[in-house]
Amino acid sequence: NLNTEYRGQVTAEAFNGEGKTDILVRHPEGRNLFIGECKFWDGPRSLTDALDQVFTYATWRDTKLCLIIFVRARALTTVIKSAKKALEDHEQFMEWKQAADETELRATIRWPGDEDRLADLNVFLVHTPAPR
Repeated sequence: NLNTEYRGQVTAEAFNGEGKTDILVRHPEGRNLFIGECKFWDGPRSLTDALDQVFTYATWRDTKLCLIIFVRARALTTVIKSAKKALEDHEQFMEWKQAADETELRATIRWPGDEDRLADLNVFLVHTPAPR
């Protein structure tokens, strides 16, 4: 659906870096604008593992990274607090940025192996509880 709204190329399951990312948006000239990875919440470790994974798909020039985390748990507030703490404790975390709403986390992160290179990370927590 993103291809109908954007001039560049939007692909799913796209090869980039050292693997395949779930969502890749490229500028018409070929530069990556956005790399997104989708995961299900399975505790704080699932978030930090997903961040480490997205770094394998990104290259040094990629500075807009996103994790879309689907949360099946009913207690979303508890998950948000846990996700925030997990991200804050990650070795690449630098600082928080202003998020659009309470189910989004925005942060500046350092590039692994190059502490002077920064990237923007958005984490979207999408509540998808199982029916009762």
